[in-house]
Amino acid sequence: MTAIGHGHMVKAKSDAALAASRAAAQAGARTDVAIFGEQDVFQDDHGIPLGTMVTIAADSFGTEPSIGILRAATRTRYTLEREDERAGRVRVHFPRIGYVLKATI
Repeated sequence: MTAIGHGHMVKAKSDAALAASRAAAQAGARTDVAIFGEQDVFQDDHGIPLGTMVTIAADSFGTEPSIGILRAATRTRYTLEREDERAGRVRVHFPRIGYVLKATI
């Protein structure tokens, strides 16, 4: 936590938050390792290489999948990159426990 800090809360309306997300995506993303400080960069327990189009869905509730490009798979989580029409390019983080990762066909 020391490496990434606590940040600071800023109250914002939804359009301002979406604009900030778009601006951050255009500025270039840091690697997930830099964000989370994890030492286990890639853990392949699923046979799906980074950069593959995948779906990730909860295994028991709200099972509608999220679709995007697999950008990270560490010991504890998956990271999916996708385009959002309002927020731009975003990376969504999912815990490994309780979620199912599948390559799209």
